Amino acid sequence: MIERLVVWCATGPRQKTFGTLTLVLGIIMTVIGFPTQIWKTAVEQHCGIHWLLIVLPIIIFTIRIPYSIGKRAWALVLPDTIGLLSCTVLLWQLLHYN
Repeated sequence: MIERLVVWCATGPRQKTFGTLTLVLGIIMTVIGFPTQIWKTAVEQHCGIHWLLIVLPIIIFTIRIPYSIGKRAWALVLPDTIGLLSCTVLLWQLLHYN
């Protein structure tokens, strides 16, 4: 059933729609979610996020960016790059404030 859903989403005009949706939602998460946490950490001067929740996304983004470029999945490259930069700032804040 999941395989049918994936095939349905990845064929025809839906592929472009889901690519655009992925881009928009990814950018919203990385442009609103991460900077909000960076700002909160800077104001409180304490990073309340567990180190694993910062390191894992860094690893994932580091692997996904070259993979997305290789697959020419441009809808993922921009939000992943913003996410990698944001998580790097969060890691610096974690090391600096804690």
